[in-house]
Amino acid sequence: MKQAFIFPGQGSQFSGMGKEHFDNSAFAKKLFEQANELLGFQNI
Repeated sequence: MKQAFIFPGQGSQFSGMGKEHFDNSAFAKKLFEQANELLGFQNI
């Protein structure tokens, strides 16, 4: 019997997919801002 492992690849993510959380949750906004700071991303 053969086995195959399937993983979601490119295309699972899209730009802006967390925007609703960012806009509506203080916790999410703080978490996203901390991640940006740790990764060295700049807010535009």
